[in-house]
Amino acid sequence: MGSSALLTVVLLGAFLWISAIHADDDGKRLCTCENDKGTCVNGTCRGDYCFYTWVHKNEEWGCFPKEYYREQCFTSFEHYYISCCRENYCNANSTPPPTIDGEVKDTTRLELWIALSLLLLITTASVCGLVLFLRFRRAHSRLKNLEDHDVTMLKVPNGEDPTYGDIFDEFLYIRERDRTALSGAKDYGPTDLTGPVCR
Repeated sequence: MGSSALLTVVLLGAFLWISAIHADDDGKRLCTCENDKGTCVNGTCRGDYCFYTWVHKNEEWGCFPKEYYREQCFTSFEHYYISCCRENYCNANSTPPPTIDGEVKDTTRLELWIALSLLLLITTASVCGLVLFLRFRRAHSRLKNLEDHDVTMLKVPNGEDPTYGDIFDEFLYIRERDRTALSGAKDYGPTDLTGPVCR
């Protein structure tokens, strides 16, 4: 019995000590505080959110309850910067962005130019690819059609290889056929391939 009572006393003492440490915490964050509102105690304050603001070169650090989160952290106007966070001392090293003093840079124009440039590049590449595809397809079909309709092409017999005599006979046949087709009704003879001579 004595050891279980001792264990109970030790656990109860540890629980009371931990709850005494966190008694004033209430889930609030400890924040760096430096402002003229009278909310700072020794350069710190407790709140649900820590903040840093910069308004026309006036800087403030502090804290506020969660009821003011939306109106404080989502406010935006020219020459105004706010940073909100939810960790202990998270606002200690906060500073305004380097462009806050000068002109506010409109990043939407830059994003628009980048998007338009990429769109133009993709469109140009697509059109060039389509033109090349159509051109090569047309050239391929033109070569195929020429092979199908070329009457001067020698026909190779099926089976064994043609002899020189077979090729020569085919050549003479094609030559004679073309000559008679060009000459019309008048025959100029076997050696006269140029037609009549004008005098």
